[in-house]
Amino acid sequence: MALAGLCLCFACQPAAPARPWQQVRIDSLYEIRVPGSLLPATDMHPYAGLQYYAPDQALYVLGIEDEKDNLGPLMLRRIQLPGYYMFVENTVFEQADSFRMESQTIPPPTPAHACVVGDYYASSRQWGEPLFYRVAVFETKDFFYQLVMWTRYEGACARTEQMDTIVGSFRLAGQAEAARTGGR
Repeated sequence: MALAGLCLCFACQPAAPARPWQQVRIDSLYEIRVPGSLLPATDMHPYAGLQYYAPDQALYVLGIEDEKDNLGPLMLRRIQLPGYYMFVENTVFEQADSFRMESQTIPPPTPAHACVVGDYYASSRQWGEPLFYRVAVFETKDFFYQLVMWTRYEGACARTEQMDTIVGSFRLAGQAEAARTGGR
């Protein structure tokens, strides 16, 4: 079943870009690019430093940063990226009646961070329609960063290219500055 959903996405034509992308900086921690059609929000999640949405496109993006020193009992177990990713997965889907991972990738780590990305199908009677989620978790020496994006499952193929770009644009603030100045 998961393979069928994944195959459907590969058959989709890329969506035409609606508006230019916008660069968003979250405090002095990281930068990310989001579609220009997304609007900033402040009430989607109490701990999310990054909150953007486009209700007409049914696309939502959250970014949450967790300083490792503040994770308390989690860090007592010396949690690493796979364990933190499972924690995020459980938290994201705690209100779902069912969820299924469609794919997971572990890109090669950069010098600054490691990453795990997963795509999910989730449903809940409370939501009324099935949703497609992309969850990306990045780990640095001092932080875990999570990006959680979702859209209607029915229109997910039109959004996966945007989600790929959002995840691929994640840069720590120092990395982003070095890229703009050519390392000077």
